[in-house]
Amino acid sequence: GVGWAVVGEDNWQGLIPTSTVYFPPRLEAAGKQLALDLGIGRTAPAVGVMKRDRLTVILTADAPR
Repeated sequence: GVGWAVVGEDNWQGLIPTSTVYFPPRLEAAGKQLALDLGIGRTAPAVGVMKRDRLTVILTADAPR
C-alpha cells in the first residue's frame, strides 16, 4: 500500500526484540526509508542467512496496525 514490492515471505526462527527492518550495507538508506514508511522504529544490518540483495522485515507483536 505504500509502494514497496513484497517478493517473498517466511517465518523467522529466533528472538527479535521488536519489529525490525534489516538491510545489507548498500541498501541502508532504503532500509531506513522502508522503516519510516511502515512505522517501524528499529533498523539493523542484515544478519545470518538473510539475503544480501534485498531488505528483510521481521514483524513482531508490536507491529503497527
